Amino acid sequence: MNRVRSLFFIIILMMLTVILLLNVSLSEGAGSSLFTNIPYRDPVTGMEFLFVEGGCFEMGDTYREGYFAERPVHSVCIDNFYIGKYEVTHAEWRVIMGDQLPHSESIDSLPKSNVNHEDILSFTAKFSQRTGKKFRLPTEAEWEYACRSRGMKERFSGFNNKNQIFLYANFCDVNCTYDWMTGDQNDGHKDAAPVGSYKPNGLGLYDMSGNVWEWVADWFDEEYYKKSPKNNPRGPHSGRDRVVRGGCWLNSPNYLRCSYRFGLNPLLRETDIGFRVVMEK
Repeated sequence: MNRVRSLFFIIILMMLTVILLLNVSLSEGAGSSLFTNIPYRDPVTGMEFLFVEGGCFEMGDTYREGYFAERPVHSVCIDNFYIGKYEVTHAEWRVIMGDQLPHSESIDSLPKSNVNHEDILSFTAKFSQRTGKKFRLPTEAEWEYACRSRGMKERFSGFNNKNQIFLYANFCDVNCTYDWMTGDQNDGHKDAAPVGSYKPNGLGLYDMSGNVWEWVADWFDEEYYKKSPKNNPRGPHSGRDRVVRGGCWLNSPNYLRCSYRFGLNPLLRETDIGFRVVMEK
């Protein structure tokens, strides 16, 4: 009987050892941050980045409710990347840039707005120089893939039901003064909200729908989806406008959809346009 018990305990110990080794192996894998949701924290700014495991998805107007620039729906494959957990804030901007821009608000936790493409390129260049890592704007494909919790069929970032927007996003609700306000929802803010004020999407990313529009890297072309490459598309080589994504606090729900896209003059600075950044490892 004692031998049987000893053998039983040895088998249990061996099984536990195997499980432990498997867990260690998984934690060292490329996709570990996706499952543990542990962000990388930049020591200079305190900015948090979440790992996004690459994959393939159907990009564009999968619900067939958008406009022609969101079509055709097409297959896109994305490599692994890290993306900001939040929109870049005023506090994070000042660490790298100081107060170099006009209309520079001082509330640390608000998303940094009133920045154009050139401003952001200066920010990412100095940020990269300070830290020794490479920072940049996300591509349009990376942004949509992350917005949709790794390419899931999601209308908004983390949810589908328009009646739940106030839980996940800052948009033109009862606090809004525009004619297109959604009067039966209350997100608690009239203008921009501090980052992270609402529920995150499936990856743990905040405010990809609503709060402020987000500049991405690509030039805008209404017909680009007809000719987009499958692997890591980066948009047209040139153009007049740059893409913005995600909608903002003064928009109706349609503009907050993950697939919605349009272009703006890259020199434009507005209080409802900000950005988040990607970190290359």
